[in-house]
Amino acid sequence: MSSARPRHCKDCLAEIAVRPGQKPPVKLRPAPHPGPRCVTHHRVEALRRKQAAQERRREQFYGLSAEEHTALLGLQGGACAICQKARGVRRALAVDHDHAAARDHDHDEDKGCRLCVRGLLCKRCNRLLGDYRDDPAVFERAAAYLRWPPMADLRIRSASARSAKGAGGSPSAGAGSSAAGASAPATSGERT
Repeated sequence: MSSARPRHCKDCLAEIAVRPGQKPPVKLRPAPHPGPRCVTHHRVEALRRKQAAQERRREQFYGLSAEEHTALLGLQGGACAICQKARGVRRALAVDHDHAAARDHDHDEDKGCRLCVRGLLCKRCNRLLGDYRDDPAVFERAAAYLRWPPMADLRIRSASARSAKGAGGSPSAGAGSSAAGASAPATSGERT
């Protein structure tokens, strides 16, 4: 066994301002992590480095400063611009940029510039836009579908066919009214 002196956390030492050769007023925590740092200060330093790396990446890829990022997040209410649920606590919100605008600005589509940036999105919403290639028509159809699904039309048509069949008494009268009900226009414009 070696009689190596135990390492103490340099951040803990700085907090209590121990002078060399002076006995610390409290028991110092061991420092198993590089630095040397204790577990608590290692976590703080790791988070600081992660946030600094994210800021550098945003600046490098999108030309977005930390102040602009904070202002943009504030404009969005501190959450994802689409779902308004994700707040970037566990995973930072992604910078969403317009790929078509990137082509117009003469740079790589995967990179952006300040003019290409649209907002901050959670991973799920950012991926949703990418999967549907930023096509607004897809999302308009999805909104119309959610407001009035096709099954609602089918229920109305079958209910009107049953009531017409009961009122007319003959199957041919019901079939005629059902066909008339089926020819009624059901466009997404009427549903919304």
